[in-house]
Amino acid sequence: MHFTLLTLLTTALAISQQVSAAATLERRDDAKCYSGGGKWGNEDQKAEARTKARECCNEIGTVIVPTNTQLKRCVDYSNGKIQFRIKNGFGHDQTLNPVNCSVALNLFVYLCERGGYDDTSKGWRGRADPGEGCDP
Repeated sequence: MHFTLLTLLTTALAISQQVSAAATLERRDDAKCYSGGGKWGNEDQKAEARTKARECCNEIGTVIVPTNTQLKRCVDYSNGKIQFRIKNGFGHDQTLNPVNCSVALNLFVYLCERGGYDDTSKGWRGRADPGEGCDP
């Protein structure tokens, strides 16, 4: 019972952080949506893309990321491929955890029909790009 309650509380906290980050980023000029290229697809494919972002972040785990360093992953999903990238824009080494990573990546699945990117914020700079292939 305690394990189930802990799991529910952890999930609720993660969702709360994602919603809060999405609401915050809607007002930021740093977040840009792509105007061309691949789309996420239907609602099931968008849900799959969000799951793939979480899985990617869980795979990365909790790591110290040097300033201006990016971590990239290319994943397959039912509508093609997704290039995920997260970059440290803090100006100093920073610890990345799966929740912060997932918030930064999933933001562009929630808000942008064709994915999007953040190349200028002073924080975690996410990028989620659906399409047929990925950068090398």
